[in-house]
Amino acid sequence: MRSLISGFLSLVVNETKRLIKGFLPSYAWFGVLVFISAYALFAQEYINMSIGRSLITLNYPNNPMTEVLLYIVSFAVKSSSDVLAGNVPKMVFPVSIGVIFFLLFPYLLSLTLMGNQIIKKACTTISGEEEKKTLFVMASSPQTRQSIFIAKFTGLLLLALPMIILFYFITNWVFTSRFSSAFNPSVLVLEMLFINAVLFASAGMFLSVIFNNGKKAAWAGTKLVTVTAALTTLWIMIPFMEFVLNLTNNSTDYLMYLEKLTWYSPFTLELMSVYDPSLFAGHFIILTAASAALFIPGMVIFIRKDLEY
Repeated sequence: MRSLISGFLSLVVNETKRLIKGFLPSYAWFGVLVFISAYALFAQEYINMSIGRSLITLNYPNNPMTEVLLYIVSFAVKSSSDVLAGNVPKMVFPVSIGVIFFLLFPYLLSLTLMGNQIIKKACTTISGEEEKKTLFVMASSPQTRQSIFIAKFTGLLLLALPMIILFYFITNWVFTSRFSSAFNPSVLVLEMLFINAVLFASAGMFLSVIFNNGKKAAWAGTKLVTVTAALTTLWIMIPFMEFVLNLTNNSTDYLMYLEKLTWYSPFTLELMSVYDPSLFAGHFIILTAASAALFIPGMVIFIRKDLEY
């Protein structure tokens, strides 16, 4: 038993060492881009103020763009007299809008960058070694195929931890120094980034055992991230689309079905969960179930897979 445990830990360490060089540029880009997008929030002025909600009616309260549109319309109405007088009104954002900027830029950026990097590496964990004919040797060791699969998965999660921890501290820094009057979602962000890593690692490893070619698996994985990011972008724009359709007296009924389509993106659920913490528990369970639905079949396929040598 002790030898099996030490062998498993050795597999985890070896997988981490094998992948860490490829992660180093990603760590650098992740840190720079996320820090810049977070630091840019300090260029604006934020105050505690209420937003007029009686001017327009929008049907998507869980979408942060709804709050942004309400503020824009409210600001336009309040500053109309200054504009007519020839004065340039100064735009000061409510703290709630600053929080939304944080979610739509640094937070969404971190989810996308981390998901893309993890799924690319996960897609080559099995198929890459299978191409090199090294997987047969590994599978011939005292370790079971199940433990090999779990060890590779664990190694991927360990490599995601630096990005998760870094963004946790960035979130805490932004909310304690800039948005101190708002709810600090750093713990929620930490948990969502972790389940995001679990989900995309599971998806990548599933694709890795389906495809016999690492490049094809990585291509499919990056396309999956692109589609999910596009769906979330579409979800963010739905209140704006509703606003424009209302102005032109066009039907907005189909937007309800469009919104349901965007819920298939994990990024959408992860954004909603931090924006509205009452949704967090339910969405976390959904993302966990989705991860298991990818991880378990992937492991079963790997266990039954015929390996060439």
